[in-house]
Order: sequence, then C-alpha cells, then structure tokens
Amino acid sequence: MERKVKTMDAVLATMAVFLLVFVAAMLWLYRTTGGIPDTLCTCVFAACGGECGVMGWIRTTKDRQRERRYELGDRLWERAQSAGPPDAGGGYGLEGRLWEEAAGRMCAAAGDAVQDGEGGR
Repeated sequence: MERKVKTMDAVLATMAVFLLVFVAAMLWLYRTTGGIPDTLCTCVFAACGGECGVMGWIRTTKDRQRERRYELGDRLWERAQSAGPPDAGGGYGLEGRLWEEAAGRMCAAAGDAVQDGEGGR
C-alpha cells in the first residue's frame, strides 16, 4: 500500500533540505570571506523556527479535536449501549439492527458537531 505524502511532511522535508544548503553556503562564505551576514542568518532561522512552531500548533489542535470527537462518540455509544436494544434479545432482529444503526448515526453526528465547533462541554 502506497503512503500518501502529507503537506506538513513535505514542508518539513523541504525546510530541512533548505537549512542544510543554507548552512553549507554560510560555511563556504565564511571560509572565503572570513565573515557571514549575521542578520540574514538570524532571520532565516527565526522564520524557519516560526514556521515549525505554527505547524506544531496546527498539529496539536487537530489532535485535540480528533480526541474530543472520539470522546464524544464514545460517550454517546456508551449511553446508547446502556439503554439496550429494543428487542432485548442481544441486538438480533430488525429492531436490534435499527437500534445499532441509530446509535452509529448518533456517534457520527457527535463527531460532525465537534468538527463544526458545536460540541462544547
């Protein structure tokens, strides 16, 4: 199975290659001229650090939202399970299948509500 390249992975790989080339260029410049442009080095590393910080913040926010969606879905599923299926025969039969489908739809709706920002505590 082929793995899809994600945007953040591509940005991080590109940034790593850029920084390696930049450091190599600065070492060559230092060797040939005896100095490097300090302001340029500071700005490049500040920009790359800022970009990595923002990407980390985005990733953390996405992970928190996903965990919250799972938590709400689990709560709804437990609530639906504790109510029990309507036919009390272990979930078999038409009513049991309909009940399970309804519980699954409730969990999916909870995930959509959290994703849309409606699932606050």
